[in-house]
Amino acid sequence: MRKALLILAIIAGLAGCARTRLSQWEAQDTRWAAQTAVSRLAEGDWLAEYHSGKTRPPLLLIGSLEDQCSPGGGMAGLREELERELLFTAGFRLARLRDAAGVDTAQADSSFFSELAGESGAEYILQGSLNCRREKRTRCFALSLELVKFPSGGICWQDSLTLSKALKVKLPGQSRPDDDE
Repeated sequence: MRKALLILAIIAGLAGCARTRLSQWEAQDTRWAAQTAVSRLAEGDWLAEYHSGKTRPPLLLIGSLEDQCSPGGGMAGLREELERELLFTAGFRLARLRDAAGVDTAQADSSFFSELAGESGAEYILQGSLNCRREKRTRCFALSLELVKFPSGGICWQDSLTLSKALKVKLPGQSRPDDDE
């Protein structure tokens, strides 16, 4: 009997250590969002219009990606995942960013990226934002992306991806200051 209670205590202790925050945006969410968005971008009508008269893939610049949910949290790694998907899966060309030492591209405004597009010769700027809202037992993340033709500024493609994540269940006696998200 004591052995069984000891085993149960150890399992309960380990379960408490392995708590996960299901309501957070995670690395696999970033990969899913990048794969889904680039797949939809590559199927868009704008691409057929672009290819009429051109043989090479369009030159894109990834512009501002704003995180409206948590500073430095949700969008971490999205730029890199988008670059990887755009280059290797969809076969687009990407404009190189000039040496922007000291510039936080996550906080840069659209004029900064317009200037970069002009310098690099980019034909399109991909930009977006991540928003979140809390519902009864879920937290919903909405990633909105748009492709802007440069230099005209016209939006030639836009899409929104939504991901709902279950809020973690609070067990009696398990309360932490950050549980009230």
